[in-house]
Amino acid sequence: MTFEEMKDMLINYKNMTKTVYRLQEEIKLIKESVNSIREAKAYNPSGLPSGNRFKDETYEKAVKITEEYEKRLNKLFENVEEIYSAQKKITSLMDMLTEEERKVIEARYILGLKWDIIPMRTYMSRATCFRHHDAAITKMIQWADGI
Repeated sequence: MTFEEMKDMLINYKNMTKTVYRLQEEIKLIKESVNSIREAKAYNPSGLPSGNRFKDETYEKAVKITEEYEKRLNKLFENVEEIYSAQKKITSLMDMLTEEERKVIEARYILGLKWDIIPMRTYMSRATCFRHHDAAITKMIQWADGI
């Protein structure tokens, strides 16, 4: 992993929580749709038996829609798990840093602060913040392969 790739991963950390929330909302809507379709499939307005001799096109379409929704749900669940895994990896890497390094990384990537604000927030000089930042990223790159 390169220095820039690690920075990109850290930048994306903040967006991961928003993405998980959006995916969970989509999962909720799809589950509601699937439940509605299942309820509709259970309703038989004609009262006629539905065996192999009768072809119910609406029922068949509902089954296909339900199957597509379930495929989409599985993909969404996979996406959520990948994001949780990436967040866990970042958190584990940050736990290995010194307190100063972690403060700078959190200020820059988790809180999204500009470099002008970080020295005031961390009570360090700007040069010290950059040194801690670069050291932290370098350490995280080295440890990333082990996690």
